[in-house]
Amino acid sequence: MRPARAAAAAARCRALLTEDPEPALASTERYRKVGRPVELAAALEDAAVLLAVNRRPHESTRAGAEAIELYAGLGAAWDLHRLRHRLAEYGIDPDPK
Repeated sequence: MRPARAAAAAARCRALLTEDPEPALASTERYRKVGRPVELAAALEDAAVLLAVNRRPHESTRAGAEAIELYAGLGAAWDLHRLRHRLAEYGIDPDPK
């Protein structure tokens, strides 16, 4: 049996390898449940990009907006910049209006 943290990290890796956003989204639920904001923000970022890749722009925008909120709360300016840049490649603007 793998620890839950390892399972969530493995799901994110699987999502990135397969370009399937679903495992990344599943990992966000785990991180949200256990209160891991840094990991949650990173998983939301990955999910947002994968949703954009899979032509799901509305879901991508929602995941990206939540990641932006978390990164801003953490004072993670570089992460905010990276997320905006990654999503801009797909025409996604995740900034909450």
